[in-house]
Amino acid sequence: MTPPPSDPDWRAVTAGLGKDEQRPTGMSRRRWRTERAAQARAARTEATDAVRRSTPVGPAAVGVLALVVLACGLLARCGASDDSAPPPSAAPAVTTLDDPVPPTTSSSSAPDATAPDAAAGAWVRAWLTRDPPADRTWRAAVQRAAPWATRELTADLRRRPDRRWAAIVSAGEITRATAARVSAAGGDLPPDAPGRVWRVVTATVDADGYVHATRTEPVTVEVMEMTSGWRVSRVLGA
Repeated sequence: MTPPPSDPDWRAVTAGLGKDEQRPTGMSRRRWRTERAAQARAARTEATDAVRRSTPVGPAAVGVLALVVLACGLLARCGASDDSAPPPSAAPAVTTLDDPVPPTTSSSSAPDATAPDAAAGAWVRAWLTRDPPADRTWRAAVQRAAPWATRELTADLRRRPDRRWAAIVSAGEITRATAARVSAAGGDLPPDAPGRVWRVVTATVDADGYVHATRTEPVTVEVMEMTSGWRVSRVLGA
């Protein structure tokens, strides 16, 4: 009696299926995936034909056929999935702290007597409100206070390190100026003049750090009347 033909060597048939090949240098990912899927389909056809040529088909041949179909199917799906995947979304645009200071938006065609005090108080409260983890540098507070300051003062404060910033970072603080009391500077500073005044702004600062504290910080500023309204133009001891 003639012995039945042996089942095909499953090691030879499945050799190389599923091998993680490296994408050739210079070839796009889409082209590589497409070619890899085509090769997988061709390997599946060739392997299936090799199994079918062994007659009669034994149990081992059936197992090899199932293995080949499964492996090649996975490779084909892998190649197609990358082609159909949507491209990664663009990184959100990010505005840096070193961007040019935007033009001021508040204006007053005819500032009244309290306008210098209002500008001085608003600027100091914004300037003394600091959040180091979010702000990263002292420039963020300068930027927030920019609507009540001249461009020259804002640019100068952005260039120079801030001693108050170094102190709150050392103390692990986040500060918020909750109130500001404004009064005439007096002393050795010039008296009020048309379009130019000096003010002392005493701010109430809530500091949350290694310890919680509320303190007052006096800030002496010069306020000038510009075409767009009153703006802080100088600050002493910054």
